[in-house]
Amino acid sequence: MIELGLTDSDVCRKTQDYLMDVQDADGSWDESHAISRYDPPFWDLPGDLKTKMWLTASVLSHLILLGYRESGAVRKGREFLLRNRDEEGKFFGFLHSTWISVGVFGQLEGAYSEIVRNALEVIERNLDRLEDGAGDLIWCLECFHVGGVSKDNTIVRRCVDRVIGLQRRDGAWTSGDGEEYSVSTTIGALRILRMYKVW
Repeated sequence: MIELGLTDSDVCRKTQDYLMDVQDADGSWDESHAISRYDPPFWDLPGDLKTKMWLTASVLSHLILLGYRESGAVRKGREFLLRNRDEEGKFFGFLHSTWISVGVFGQLEGAYSEIVRNALEVIERNLDRLEDGAGDLIWCLECFHVGGVSKDNTIVRRCVDRVIGLQRRDGAWTSGDGEEYSVSTTIGALRILRMYKVW
C-alpha cells in the first residue's frame, strides 16, 4: 500500500490502528498464538524472541515510512530492538533481524550512524550464510535502500553483484521457496536493481 500510494485508504488506516493496538508492553510485536494450530514455520513461531525481533523491526520500518517516527510506539519498539543487540552490533535471532533493523535505524539515526555501520559489518561477515537464492539478497537490499545505504557501499555492491549473478539464462531468478515463486522473485530482483539504478 505504501508503494502504491494507498496510505490514505481505509484498509491502510485500519492496518495501522491494528498494529498500534497489538504492540506488546515491552515494545515488541509478535505473531498471534492463534496461528500455532496451523504449524507455522520455525521462523514465525509465536512467543519466540527470534520471531519478535524480525517482526518488530519490520513493523517499525513501515510505521516510520507511514509518518510515525515520533510516536511512542516507534520509541518503545526502538528500545526493544536495542536491548536485544550484542556488542558487535548484531540484532538477536536470524540475520534478517539485523538487515531489517538497518532500514529502521537508517531512517531514525542515519545511514552513517554507528548502529547502522556495525549492523552492516555483521551482515557483510555473514553474507555467505544466505541460502535462499536471490530472495534474501533482494530483501536485504530493500532494507538497505529504505535505510538510505548508498549503492557505493561495499556490502550493497556485493549484494547487487550476487543478485545479478543469480539470474538464470531464461531471465528469471530462482526462489529458495521453489519454482512457483520465481515470478515474484524476478519482479523483486528487477525492482531492487532499478531502485539502486543498476539499469
